[in-house]
Amino acid sequence: MSVWWRDHADHHMRVLMSPEGPFADSRDENKGGEPLPYTAPPVGMFVDLRLLPS
Repeated sequence: MSVWWRDHADHHMRVLMSPEGPFADSRDENKGGEPLPYTAPPVGMFVDLRLLPS
């Protein structure tokens, strides 16, 4: 795990969270303790594998 953190996560998080990175314009609009926003996917987008014959 430590190798992954050092060689992958550290480098990517630096790029992702930089002021010029892809999340630069992202704004947190949730208050502490509130659930995250959620929009259900369209019906039929995902197959319920529990209902398929085995």
